[in-house]
Amino acid sequence: MKTEWVAGGLILVLLAMSAPLGSAGATYPMATSYPPIKANVTGPAVVGVGEKIQYTISASGGPAQLANGTFIGNYTYNASIIGANTTGGAVTPSTGTLHNGVYVVNLTAPNNTGTYTLSVKVTSTHGANSTNISAGEAFVVVVPYVVSASIDNHNSYTVRGVEVQVSLDGTQVAVVTLPSIAANGSYSFEYNYTTTGLASGTHTFTLTLEGAYGLVRFSDGSNALSASFYVTPPAPDYTYYYLIGLSLVVLAIFISLFVVGGPRRKRSK
Repeated sequence: MKTEWVAGGLILVLLAMSAPLGSAGATYPMATSYPPIKANVTGPAVVGVGEKIQYTISASGGPAQLANGTFIGNYTYNASIIGANTTGGAVTPSTGTLHNGVYVVNLTAPNNTGTYTLSVKVTSTHGANSTNISAGEAFVVVVPYVVSASIDNHNSYTVRGVEVQVSLDGTQVAVVTLPSIAANGSYSFEYNYTTTGLASGTHTFTLTLEGAYGLVRFSDGSNALSASFYVTPPAPDYTYYYLIGLSLVVLAIFISLFVVGGPRRKRSK
């Protein structure tokens, strides 16, 4: 874009030089300088299979923005998921306009585990001038650990503002605000904990009701509920032992040839 602007500027200068003398006082529009275009994508680094999450696309610079930060044009984007098997994955909307350089898109994670990238191409436009840039955010799709429970409202009125504190092994990992629970109704709570891995052994999720002042309870009548699960250790890797065994076999063969074969060669003389 800079080269085109310079060329356009030269054309304007040449036109001014070839203009009649009577128009010496006339003014000609000059192309406006703009900062370099930048784009960024932010969002979760680890998501569950098929999980619906949000990512923020932001952009600045280019023809759409003056050097002082004033927006004078438009930013548009095209987004897609890149990976080995993106079946089930989607970005909504996949194309659109960044309002004042920012927009939030909804992403549905693929149905397959692995590493993927939310790839975005952002275009900055003002009038006939435009430039674009590509950006991306990598994320890992995993099978989540799921903890669920039923929450009952035995009152004759709707209860709002219920919060569920989720802890793993004594450490809080989330606080989830529930929608209203109807009178004499129940709510099926489910939380997906996403991580690239937990240490082998027993782990415990604890759910605690907050913000409802005892108006609702878990289905067993308690205010807190715990559930434990076991993570099996990875299968042992015997590669090291195989290599050591092979080395010992080779060494034994070498010693056998050196010790036993040596005297035989001497006797043959």
